[in-house]
Amino acid sequence: MNRLDFHSVATLLQNHLIETADMTQIVFISTLFSCFVNDSDFSFDEGLCCKWIKGQAKISPKIVSYYQISKHQEEMYADMEEEIFLMINDVGALVKDLHDLLISDVSVSKLKRSQLLAHFDDNDTYKAAVFVSEILLFAISRPFMKANLKVSAISPAIEDVIIITTIPKPVKTYIDREGALDAINALLEDHNTLFLHGIPGIGKSELIKAYCKAHKKDYTNILFLEYPGSLYEMITDMEFVDDSDTLTEKERFRRHFRFLKTLKNDSLIVIDNFNPATAQENLLYQVCSLKCKTVFTTQNIFTSYPHYEVIAEPLVAKELFKIHCTDQSLYTDDEMTLLLENVHYHTMTVELMARLLSYGTITAQNLLAKLKENVLFKEDTSNITLNKDNQTRRLAYYKHIESLLDLQQLEPNTLTVLSVIALAPDSGFPIKLFYDWHGAYINEIQILEEYGLLVKDHHRLLLNPYMRKIINARKMLSLSQTPSFFDSLLQAVSDSNHEHIRFALDILNTTLLFVDKDERNTCKKLVSHGLESSSRLHHYRLFQKLLGEYEGICYLYQNITNEDHATLLHYRATEAAIIHQNHVKALELEEKAIAEACGKGTTHIFNLSSMYLDAGSYCMNLRKPEQALDYIEKSANILVQTQMQYSPNGLYTMNTYAKLLYHQGKFPEAARIFTSCIGITDKVYESDTLTKGYLFQNLATVHASMCNVKVAHMYYTQAENIFHKFLDEEHPDLLTCKEQRGNVIGIVGQKVDLLE
Repeated sequence: MNRLDFHSVATLLQNHLIETADMTQIVFISTLFSCFVNDSDFSFDEGLCCKWIKGQAKISPKIVSYYQISKHQEEMYADMEEEIFLMINDVGALVKDLHDLLISDVSVSKLKRSQLLAHFDDNDTYKAAVFVSEILLFAISRPFMKANLKVSAISPAIEDVIIITTIPKPVKTYIDREGALDAINALLEDHNTLFLHGIPGIGKSELIKAYCKAHKKDYTNILFLEYPGSLYEMITDMEFVDDSDTLTEKERFRRHFRFLKTLKNDSLIVIDNFNPATAQENLLYQVCSLKCKTVFTTQNIFTSYPHYEVIAEPLVAKELFKIHCTDQSLYTDDEMTLLLENVHYHTMTVELMARLLSYGTITAQNLLAKLKENVLFKEDTSNITLNKDNQTRRLAYYKHIESLLDLQQLEPNTLTVLSVIALAPDSGFPIKLFYDWHGAYINEIQILEEYGLLVKDHHRLLLNPYMRKIINARKMLSLSQTPSFFDSLLQAVSDSNHEHIRFALDILNTTLLFVDKDERNTCKKLVSHGLESSSRLHHYRLFQKLLGEYEGICYLYQNITNEDHATLLHYRATEAAIIHQNHVKALELEEKAIAEACGKGTTHIFNLSSMYLDAGSYCMNLRKPEQALDYIEKSANILVQTQMQYSPNGLYTMNTYAKLLYHQGKFPEAARIFTSCIGITDKVYESDTLTKGYLFQNLATVHASMCNVKVAHMYYTQAENIFHKFLDEEHPDLLTCKEQRGNVIGIVGQKVDLLE
């Protein structure tokens, strides 16, 4: 019994009841949820209560939603202390058993465990009641698993650990392939790994989405991932609840992969578009050795593993054609047959062809004639379907789709919109963000939808990965062609705290590959700001790519400036520190960068403040506090002189400066800077933010260290009020702030670790 759920909690409570407390199951449940019983007309029956206690059925959602309200939670605390604890033989023993259950359950996230443990107290009766209640409330809100499953066979719930999006659904026009879902399921019953392979655009992704939808209830977890070109990168970049910004790339990978190893065969991982650039993917064997079920969709054939080929099916193609071209007056049955035969029933090509025909710009006869002009059709095309070499078939369909794109005769604006959307990753371009960055090209997007070139899904603009590849390969965009979009991208990339910074960095990566870099200054700014943000976010692979790009920009032109060289040295210093962990070399390079930047009297270039800040950071790592303070003070002074402190990055610098002053015992100076930081947040942000709450907490701690009890208490209260707006009631940061406010006297005159 090491999964913390209602069954295990209820069992422990029953085991600790006094002998005289002879209760039926209905009475027991009614007592546990007494305030809910009093406030509702919900009817309990013996059979239902029995199933709840034995772990054979999920607690009613009405009960769960009722106790999501703070008032009702507090009522449960009181009922627990005043009613239930009176029937418990040893409250301390019960609390200890629940504590041990919580600790032993590996499926509970580190964050949630710490939140629950914050209530742990087996000495104070009321605090014990809060702890038991919170354990109970957490247990009833978790994803349900039947108790008859062996614990060893149950995976931890990924939603407690990983920040994930919903499983993508198949497109509305998806057509079932006869026997395909059953065949996939049969293969997964016998094997843990399956490669779903087929030529690009044949419908592999839609098929596995349909499988996930049909078999969702068969799995405890389904994790749907896009392959970004490297399994290492994919696993590292997963967002875990407990991830810290201080983790290195290797540490993130290790802890993420360690968790994936805990998943059993009741969990399914889908890795979509697994098309490695090289024949060898270093981590493939390790991923295929996981205990969970793993499905790869791929263009390649992996003969060493179980595989299933998705092929073109005439009946599916025919039905798909009719769905997308509903006006049957536009074609005869013979014309449809010839069109389908000539594109070899290829799913994506059929859809594009049908949509083009339905748009009325070309007749079926002319469309057939145009397709036959394709040079590939002048050869013996029978080998396209028979040739075992996938490359031949890929080239054929590539040519088909390119021909159809040309036949659509899209307006320049529409092509530009399509090319901008193609810069986004396979997960798509958020619609609102696209409008904010590029403009509300509603008509153009509607046209692209009608032609089947993109779809809207979950407020995103999505391209088929194969279509995205074709569009990007054409390189139809330049930096000068869409200046407003790239100005917006530059603004997002410039701020590592930007809401969409990771997405912006993905766009930047694609931009450097497929956009004509005809504006040197714009390109240089994008890359330099991308370097700054990627280093702060520990996105080191991208950082190294951007560093190589920046070196190319600098040396491509003969007139490399003093500022360019200084900036290049600055980022080489960053590389030495974060990639090679060589802070001595990093400090040496940073000092050269500073000397270069200041050599000709240019004291306020864009990066100079960052240079001083990083030099200070390297000094702190080398245990040179006085030198560190000197550098960081210079960084802060530049920001103040140039009014650059009024930005998230400027705020970060000022906060670092204040923290360093504090740790060197310069409390009044630290308090002054923290106060100015709070003023900066009022100008940078329109309303209260978590950042402001942390600053108030730090300022309170500084005043506590100076023995200013009343002032410290006031600032702790202000921090707490802000935290209440953004954090759960049991969040560790809020609890810490409450504790500090209630115990100001206890920390007077002491140094306490400050928050970021």
